[in-house]
Amino acid sequence: MIGEELCHRLLGEQYQFVIATHIDHSHIHNHIVFNNTNMISGYTFETEHNQGKKSERAWAEIQKLSDDICCENGLSVIEHPKSKGVSHYEYEARKSGISWKEHLRQILKAIIVQSTSLDDFFSRCTEHNIEYVYKPENKVKLKYRPQGKERFVRADTLGEEYTPEAITESIMRMQNALAVAQRFTMHKADEASAITAEPKSANTAVITTDDLIVSGAENSITDPETDAPEKEEKADGWASIRGMRICDDIIADMESVGIHSLAEYNALSVTGWTKRKELGKKLGKLKSQILAIDELIAKINHLKELSDTYKEYKGLTGFKQSRFRKKNAAAIDDYEQTNSYIWEHIEPYKQDDKAPTVKQLTDRSNDMKLRFNAMAQEYNHLLEVEAVMGKYSREIRKHITGQQNRRAAEQSRERRHNRNRHNSELE
Repeated sequence: MIGEELCHRLLGEQYQFVIATHIDHSHIHNHIVFNNTNMISGYTFETEHNQGKKSERAWAEIQKLSDDICCENGLSVIEHPKSKGVSHYEYEARKSGISWKEHLRQILKAIIVQSTSLDDFFSRCTEHNIEYVYKPENKVKLKYRPQGKERFVRADTLGEEYTPEAITESIMRMQNALAVAQRFTMHKADEASAITAEPKSANTAVITTDDLIVSGAENSITDPETDAPEKEEKADGWASIRGMRICDDIIADMESVGIHSLAEYNALSVTGWTKRKELGKKLGKLKSQILAIDELIAKINHLKELSDTYKEYKGLTGFKQSRFRKKNAAAIDDYEQTNSYIWEHIEPYKQDDKAPTVKQLTDRSNDMKLRFNAMAQEYNHLLEVEAVMGKYSREIRKHITGQQNRRAAEQSRERRHNRNRHNSELE
């Protein structure tokens, strides 16, 4: 039994244990309870396995052992677990609703929803009396401490969704959703205005937004249910998939990323991937330009730090200069190499043959970063759209193909029936 093997390897026949196996669920699993006291040494499990300078705590040791045993027995394991184990005290407190960590999680969730950026999130944490330490260069990048608590708690201990990367992604998703909602509202307002407008002539062909969407997807999935798809789309953009078992999930997910009809889905199937690839190239180029400017700014600032030593060196002559250089060779060589780098790379940024100041370069870099962030949000939104479309593309295509096949079969039966009736009449 896998549970017994786990206990034998972890506890080494030194702790008493009891295993209860749940087989009344779709996922068979074990509950293990063991005596905290070592029968041989008298020390507690907490002392021997969960304290001191051990890099991996007991939960990680148990997880690794469990994965190893499952692999040995041909069972699957969770390759990238999203959360760490919690103490029994924390588990019980969380169930009863009195856990301060759970309370902190709820507050942080509310703050994330209200925030527009990571800096805004941190400002709101301060407003809610939550102290934080954010050092992205450290292994522990972010930790929190609510008012009245002595110790900080690490972000990844609370859960992956409270790490700076996850918070930034959540805020970006919400900002994208708001932008899509605003665009959708404006689009509806434009449609309402267009309804009251009359064409100049009865013979004038008026091309609408829906016409452009449908014409851009001529080779993609079409609606077999009607001879006038544009009218059907206006009545119900999802009419063709209403018969699917999971149509409610499909429509909810599609509309959450700004796709409001099958015609829009078809258009994005043709153009979405190309647009994202082009945007990715622009992002790569812009990122290289930003890095080049930031590197140049860093070199200029570094040159200023070395300038006093180099000025002193240049003010000397003869033996004094050579002795000074020997003593400060590293700083002098660094200055000359940095100066050479600056004059080699500053040329593209000159205006009227005049080198830019650090402030001008910084302003230029910040403007490019704003453009990069805006493009990155659009790029990430397109990735999200692709993920949702890819999730359901097979089911949608299968459903539409089935409709087409059924309609073709009905038409074939009708033609055969008409042919047989015609032959009977001739006889």
